[in-house]
Amino acid sequence: MKWTYSLKNKLTAAILLFGLIVVVCSNNLFERNNAEKINATITTIFDDRFMVESYIFQYSALIYQIKEILNHPNYTAVEKIELNKGPLKGILLLNDAYKKTKFTKEEVIYFDQFTDLCKKMSNHINVGQTVDGTKFSNEALNILANLSAIQISEAKIQLTQANKLFHFGSISSQFELAILVIFGLIIQALIFASKSINLNKSSAPFNLN
Repeated sequence: MKWTYSLKNKLTAAILLFGLIVVVCSNNLFERNNAEKINATITTIFDDRFMVESYIFQYSALIYQIKEILNHPNYTAVEKIELNKGPLKGILLLNDAYKKTKFTKEEVIYFDQFTDLCKKMSNHINVGQTVDGTKFSNEALNILANLSAIQISEAKIQLTQANKLFHFGSISSQFELAILVIFGLIIQALIFASKSINLNKSSAPFNLN
């Protein structure tokens, strides 16, 4: 490591060390940004897909409850209208919650179709038209199946994206580790060079003349 004795080479080493520090800092910022993207992706999967899937499950339960009331042989038309007020209100509340989530273009179309069918179903139920109410409830359930398929598909896309970001983050961490190893070797070389210079000076004979 004779190069470490040269002032010019030491200056080059100092510049190299500074460059390595800049690279490490830049890589650190990249990793931080990458971590934020992964967190945002996971949040999207939970808030906009898993939660929506739970809404769809609740929609289905309410519509099946409505169908059961409409097809119950012992309920009068008035009783069917009264008993369905709760489930119909529950659907409206779910609509408000669903609208707060992030939609895909395809999802907007299906959701609009679903809410339109629910309005028709509600209108026919409220005037005692059981057959039409059942018809629109069945159509609404079919739309829910399409909405559910979208959630699964989008969740897979987001999960793939998160895996890619994690992979890039892992490569970045390995790259940073390699830089730190080089950083340590250069510092070690400079330290040994300084010790060698000090030892040479201390071992030089004194001129007694």
